[in-house]
Amino acid sequence: MQNPLGYEKESSLLKKFAIPSIISMLVSSLYNIVDQIFIGQGVGFLGNAATNVAFPLTTIALAIALLIGIGSASLFSLYLGEKKPERSSSIAGNGISMSVLCSVIYVVLVLVFLEPLLKSFGATSTIMPLALEYTRITTLGVPFLITTNVISNLIRADGSPKYSMTCMVAGAIVNTILDPLFIFVFHMGVAGAAIATVAGQVISLFIAAWYIKSFQHIEFNKKSLRISLKDTKEMATIGMSASLNQIAILFVQIVLNNSLTYYGQFTKFGSDIPLAACGIVMKTNAILLAIIIGAIVGIIFKEDAKVLSPLGDIFINLLLVVIVPLVFLTITTSIAKMSTPKRLGKIMITTIVAFLVTSIVAVIVGFITTYNIDLVKPEDTAKITSTLVNEEMKNEDLSILERTADVLTVKSFNDLLTTDNLIALLVFSILFGLALNGTKEKGEPVRKILESLNEVIMKLVGIIMYYAPIGLGCYFAALVGTFGSSIAVGYLKTFVVYAIVAVLYFIIVYTIYAYIAGRKEGVKRFWKNIIPAMVTSLATCSSAASIPANSMCAKKMGVPDDIAETVIPLGTSFHKDGSIIGSVFKVMFLVCLFGTSISGFAGISKILLVSLVATLLITAVPIGGGTISEMIITMMGYNAGVLPILTIIATIIDAPATMLNVVGDSATSMLVARVVDGKEWIKEKKSKK
Repeated sequence: MQNPLGYEKESSLLKKFAIPSIISMLVSSLYNIVDQIFIGQGVGFLGNAATNVAFPLTTIALAIALLIGIGSASLFSLYLGEKKPERSSSIAGNGISMSVLCSVIYVVLVLVFLEPLLKSFGATSTIMPLALEYTRITTLGVPFLITTNVISNLIRADGSPKYSMTCMVAGAIVNTILDPLFIFVFHMGVAGAAIATVAGQVISLFIAAWYIKSFQHIEFNKKSLRISLKDTKEMATIGMSASLNQIAILFVQIVLNNSLTYYGQFTKFGSDIPLAACGIVMKTNAILLAIIIGAIVGIIFKEDAKVLSPLGDIFINLLLVVIVPLVFLTITTSIAKMSTPKRLGKIMITTIVAFLVTSIVAVIVGFITTYNIDLVKPEDTAKITSTLVNEEMKNEDLSILERTADVLTVKSFNDLLTTDNLIALLVFSILFGLALNGTKEKGEPVRKILESLNEVIMKLVGIIMYYAPIGLGCYFAALVGTFGSSIAVGYLKTFVVYAIVAVLYFIIVYTIYAYIAGRKEGVKRFWKNIIPAMVTSLATCSSAASIPANSMCAKKMGVPDDIAETVIPLGTSFHKDGSIIGSVFKVMFLVCLFGTSISGFAGISKILLVSLVATLLITAVPIGGGTISEMIITMMGYNAGVLPILTIIATIIDAPATMLNVVGDSATSMLVARVVDGKEWIKEKKSKK
């Protein structure tokens, strides 16, 4: 069989080899971070710190794997190109044998000098026991790790990149399944995470080794496994560059760990917490890199990038599954915990008025900033509009009252259990919370159960959000691959303009709200305590996932507990300044795209009303723009084919929009506290501390 590397077109080869390799990188990122997730939840930050201290050992193993794997795979391909299959077979066998030999030497040396090595990597006396427990097990898995990487490189060189990808994916799946089982069910701590990692590596090696007997372009036999010093030297020469890069990373890790340990002791956090935090961030950076790669894939491979969409769909579907219980439990428990019906009524009325007023401010700001800006130029729209002219319209001939009734209520309880009737679910949740609040002591058992369930759901949302970068990256790659090339400039302009508006709105408008609520003391409290909520929102891109941090910030500002626990959860669905401004941007994008006339009071009013009303239906999860987009399509009369276009916009502005949504809820909670408890609310709260 002729090697496809010798006769296929470059574009075809890129698609065949690059996409599986990219998926492997994405999976590798997940592989690295999954231990951090479950160890952090099951063991604590000391467990995260222990894995960070151990990570240089993994870097050394990868340096060995790249030295042998890249070198042998490159020589393998060169000799195939020279039509020397016997030499290719010998090179492949030498690479596999050298990987096993080097792995054994590595294991022996590491186990003998393990404790001194960990000390040099930054392990403190507190972290050392956990680091030893973890690394003693993971070190035994290094032969599987190195050998799998070497064989995987050879498999790609043999023209089977999908099989190579399968090796990585299978190991990651096993690791992900076993991690929570060993940590939470069998309570094995970091040892359980280590065993799960090794188990995944064993499975990956088994699948990779199975390929050896069926190489496409060589005949592999026992003679091929003989070690040749000459071949090893030639192989090392080629693979040295990639290996030295890992060695450089190793030195950076060691210096960074020791710096954090030394200087951390002089701070309030101590030596261990900075070490744990740095480890999490470093592993997360690999996922951020994967997102960038995903966007590049969408631009280069266009329609073929759709192959990545299932990975994005997994993330979206997981979020959609938790929306219904999340909304119901959050709203219900918040209302049920309020002290008195009288105060409840005052808080609810004030909250609704505050939401409405601040939302109107947001929609006006959004319109003013986009009115004289062409977010997309007419010359960039020809391809887009040409693909949409044959699509059917989705307008329904319903009166305003009929639409209102359909939005607020449903005919069956089963209909509440879907995301299609979110507003009806919110109405039901509020009524259920009021009823539960009215039962007082008799409803206490139900209230406790719901509060426990709410804690579980919030924890589940947090776990899902760890997958967000991979899911969003793949989702974005598929969308850009479909529509991105023709309006890339428009998307970039939209993001830049929106980001500028978001920053100015954050600084100016929310400072004004804080001043109205508590004068100079209110402004001081707002800016002193808002940073955690802002950072959480930017990191997670989720209003729901930011509820705990946002509630904490509001309470530190002086907002009473019952007000904070009402305004913040309700705000995730009913109050979204950033999403309202984003809705205006989407409408104006379509206006520019299709050349729609917006002159006159009627046209402007329609845009403002549509943007405001549409945002009421957004969900409290990332990429909730799909819901908004559907409303825009229905109410503005645009073609249903524009949905992907609007979803791209929702994606690229998601981070700054979420930041405004979350921070806006905190600022609004201060306004509500000012009205409910009077102008002295902030002083009264301060005196209680």
